[in-house]
Amino acid sequence: MNERILAPTPRLIDMDAYPRRAFFNYFKSFDVPVHSRTVQIDITRALDYVKKHDLVFSLVMTLLVTRAANQVPEFRQRIASEGIEEYDFVVPFYTMLSPFKVVAFILGRHADNFATCYEANMAIRREVQAGQIPGFDLTNQGHITVSVVPWYSFTAITMPYSRHHASVPVVSIGKFYQQQSATMIPLAIQSNHALIDGYHIGQFLDCLTSYLADPETHMALTV
Repeated sequence: MNERILAPTPRLIDMDAYPRRAFFNYFKSFDVPVHSRTVQIDITRALDYVKKHDLVFSLVMTLLVTRAANQVPEFRQRIASEGIEEYDFVVPFYTMLSPFKVVAFILGRHADNFATCYEANMAIRREVQAGQIPGFDLTNQGHITVSVVPWYSFTAITMPYSRHHASVPVVSIGKFYQQQSATMIPLAIQSNHALIDGYHIGQFLDCLTSYLADPETHMALTV
């Protein structure tokens, strides 16, 4: 396995040159520094593609969310004791239901090529389905948390967080539904306001919606 996939590497940001320094200093000491928003996203074309190629929808969404997060530097930034670290890339830390009907946490893989990334994560899913629950170590914060909740839709949701991991973005994905001729899905984004503003959320959503609108390009199944 490529070492880059396994170990995202952080670099310390020069706070003297950091343009959001005052904003960061203001919000970092808040008791509740995270903010949440839920949007409804059109997945019509992506879902058709998933069904046509017999893919696992929850995994596809997890990988596309991670890919979009990697395009926005603020989604790769974490609060550290020395200031702010920015990872060169992030991997997905996500959930799936084990054969025992208990949620299993998976520290996934990320690769630039979608087909490679999908197969690497499917291999982990097959282990979980066989009852082999993998362990994980979140000492390295080069990850984004993705929680798929396919049993119900929602218009708002807030996930638990620890102060240590409060700068790790959390994305929750609910059950899809029909809205006229489109298939929609709720997607909640929880992030630390000391690092991420509404503008950065917009950048992330622009990337994600562009991937979903053109699955043939962004979900190609050839290496």
